[in-house]
Amino acid sequence: MNIVYATDDNGALGTGVSIVSLMENLPPGVHVDIYIMTGGLSGDNTARFHSLQQGYNLHLHFIDMKENIRISPSVPNGRRRRITVLASQGNFPPR
Repeated sequence: MNIVYATDDNGALGTGVSIVSLMENLPPGVHVDIYIMTGGLSGDNTARFHSLQQGYNLHLHFIDMKENIRISPSVPNGRRRRITVLASQGNFPPR
């Protein structure tokens, strides 16, 4: 099973709680690949996420959004910029 989260240090605690809840409520033996898209996590929070791999059948993948995001130039008439995650660079498993 593949799960994607997007967080930074401000949301790390809630993301960790969500991951633990997910793993506690899955049937035994289910493997989960968790992709965490982030613009920056402290070493402490990264270590806390990695420690979850010891107690559960999961593998974490961290995606540095500073390296894997493209923001289109400003568009006239006040339209919002489009943000594109570069998933084609192998960050996510194939469909």
